[in-house]
Amino acid sequence: MNARRTIFGLIVLLTSEVCAQQTDSLRQREFLLPKGARDSTTLSFKDTDLRDILRALAAQHNLNLFIDNAINKRSTISLNNVRVYNAIKFICDQNKLDLQVDAGIIKITPPKVEV
Repeated sequence: MNARRTIFGLIVLLTSEVCAQQTDSLRQREFLLPKGARDSTTLSFKDTDLRDILRALAAQHNLNLFIDNAINKRSTISLNNVRVYNAIKFICDQNKLDLQVDAGIIKITPPKVEV
């Protein structure tokens, strides 16, 4: 019985340590986001070029944005009261685009082709 309590205690301790590390990692990533990417936004576009949607978000929230010229897709989207970064990430995920943030610049490119 004592061994079970000890094992249970260790599991709880390890779980709480993992959760704390994940929270610290999330806070670190959040700190690295440009200020405008942490703002909230609402957007609504119908059959609009993705580059125009992303440029509008960048202009409205004063973000540095690089969009690869190879991106040529259209989308209809309506999001209410979401974080700007989450909106950009959602758009990239739905359109299978790569998203990187480096030194305050948001970079969006087509996925790398594995050879």
